[in-house]
Amino acid sequence: MPSRKRSKRQKSKGSHKRCWQGILARVDNIPLEILFEIFCHLEDPGNLLRLAQTSKALRIILMSKSSIRIWRTVRARVEGLPPLPEDLNEPQFASLIYESQCHMCTQKNRSDHILWCIRMRSCSKCTSTQFYTVDELVSLVKLDPNVNWSLILPCEVIRTRRLHRKHDKSTWTLVSHISIARLYLDQYHKLQSNDEREQWFMDLQIKKASVEQHAGLCEVWFRVRAEKKLNQIRTERRLAILKKLYQTDPLLVKEVRYMEYGGEDLFISHKYVRQAKKLTQRGWNRIKRELVWLLERHRKERTAQESDENGSDDSSDDESV
Repeated sequence: MPSRKRSKRQKSKGSHKRCWQGILARVDNIPLEILFEIFCHLEDPGNLLRLAQTSKALRIILMSKSSIRIWRTVRARVEGLPPLPEDLNEPQFASLIYESQCHMCTQKNRSDHILWCIRMRSCSKCTSTQFYTVDELVSLVKLDPNVNWSLILPCEVIRTRRLHRKHDKSTWTLVSHISIARLYLDQYHKLQSNDEREQWFMDLQIKKASVEQHAGLCEVWFRVRAEKKLNQIRTERRLAILKKLYQTDPLLVKEVRYMEYGGEDLFISHKYVRQAKKLTQRGWNRIKRELVWLLERHRKERTAQESDENGSDDSSDDESV
């Protein structure tokens, strides 16, 4: 009688979690020099942030002053990233760039906007409800109307929608955050003399100009980085489609090559091919018929044209004889 095969036991999510917690618990027993060497090989500061959120022990290590070298080393690995600004420390700069949660409501995966000059990430809801024009802040926070706050408050141009305005339409508006206005007002009231206030005002003007310059560099870097990611996704999608076409009929892939050699971009520029979206089996089933039809039609037209050209060449040879 044949022996019965043992059924494979699936590991539960709970056991996997306990295993991970066990690994993190041993961090205290690893020499700091070794930990620092390991951390310095991470891809970007975003990985350091996520690592610091996995356990209290790692957070204490990575947020201590002794770990500044780690943050600098990892940040230097990121191609083209602007330098650390004077108004942010390493974790704050990493949070602004890599974290996915809104800095106001703390909802994860909802930070649709990076407000570089204000140094905040914001979801769409908070962007439209928690940012105000300078005139609105003067009224809300009771700012001194004799001070030109627009020259010192960090501002961003965003698309907002306010119900209390005359028209409930989204418009591009120059805004700042109420918490910054309150902070500046508190600083303003603590100053005793006009000379102190003038110096404070000048310092904030210089700071604002510096932040705006750095914010411009960050915005350009972020857009380039995002475009690179999209191009990578498009390349992976095109290769995945070519693989599916080859599995369907190797001649279809050969036809794509004929297109490329002839300088035609019918395939590579097709709306189903150039999407910046990962190809799934369901997605392939939806686009397969049209792409196959496109390539088969091109093959028929190409072979017909080649036949006509060969026929004309034969007739010209006969005439010359």
